[in-house]
Amino acid sequence: MSGSIHAARGHRSLVILPDNGRVLLRQELALAFTSLGFMVIRPRPEELDDPGSPHYLPRLLDQKPSLFFSVNLEGILGIRQAGRLILSAGIPVLAWFVDNPWHILSGARDPSWKELTLAVTDHSFVAALEAAGATKVLHLPLAAGFTPPPKAAPPPRLAGLRGIVFAGRTAFPGREEFFRGQKAPEELLEQARTSMDRGFKTAEERPDFAWWMRRLCLEDPAVFWPGKKARLPGLGAAMCNAWWRVACLTAVCGGQGGLTLFGDAGWREELLPALSGRGLEAALDLRGPLDYYDDLPLLYQGADFSLNLNSLLLPAGLSQRIYDVWAAGGFCLTDWNPGLTLFPEELTREVTFHAPGELPELAARLRADPSRREKLRREWQAEIQSRHNYTVRLGELLERST
Repeated sequence: MSGSIHAARGHRSLVILPDNGRVLLRQELALAFTSLGFMVIRPRPEELDDPGSPHYLPRLLDQKPSLFFSVNLEGILGIRQAGRLILSAGIPVLAWFVDNPWHILSGARDPSWKELTLAVTDHSFVAALEAAGATKVLHLPLAAGFTPPPKAAPPPRLAGLRGIVFAGRTAFPGREEFFRGQKAPEELLEQARTSMDRGFKTAEERPDFAWWMRRLCLEDPAVFWPGKKARLPGLGAAMCNAWWRVACLTAVCGGQGGLTLFGDAGWREELLPALSGRGLEAALDLRGPLDYYDDLPLLYQGADFSLNLNSLLLPAGLSQRIYDVWAAGGFCLTDWNPGLTLFPEELTREVTFHAPGELPELAARLRADPSRREKLRREWQAEIQSRHNYTVRLGELLERST
């Protein structure tokens, strides 16, 4: 991607943003691009491959767009020669990996991905992607997805919150099929469990994707593409992710006020056995999933504390939740992650825990000092609103791409 983006803005400032209609972020990105002076079209990926559609890719490229912006290779992966077609038309293209890039690339066969400008939410992947042949890789973290809702009485589905609130799925969609045929070594799973029991204060201790790469001797990025070898360390990290969340949520249930959990039915199978073993079932208020745009801002605003648990599939990647809780006017408690250096240390140290057992104590200290908690909430909200929204993110990206 080059300075042609800026040059084109004064002529025909069109951004193509493929949108399958089922994934978050497209609305936020479209609004941010619009605020920066671009026009945005959001074709469904299948339309790009349909000669009868007005959004047929060659037809769109004839309009000389300023940028083709793909999230997780959407609109490129599975579309015949899409990457090469866009590149040959001289159109800047940016593929933003919101999730683990090696997992996404495990479904790609066309090597033209190396010629695209890539961006990752987790900076720890930059060097490996470059070593694997990527021409240009940028760090583009997530950002706040919404603004504070007006103060109002909560709807019935969000009333009566107890203790700490957590909203999330038990696993990403299609997990079982994605990891089919993979088996994590039991001895490594035991090492990972030990690490999670005692908590982690360094990246080397955290049993994330990079930890599994090291233990499986898969540190050379050349082994990850083409093929599906990245899915084995991914499976290990995903299994650890589930255990870590259960341990942290169990610790919440053992603390003051209990836990209100919004999510899918799989939580009963994953979490309730751990709670039953400690006699903590009564501390859990388990409710169904919520709508991201309609419900989560109100939930975060109305909760005493919202819990953020970062994915172990991303060694230094932060979840969307940590931005959104603060942006909505809520208060976020988060597990430690190397990516927290994105924020001021004087803010992160006040809301971060390293082991499950620290979480109830952290919440208790903050409950005991309401003025300190409110000061932190205001400072965090100001930090997120001023520096970590998508208009700022994309503006910085365009400046770096010149």
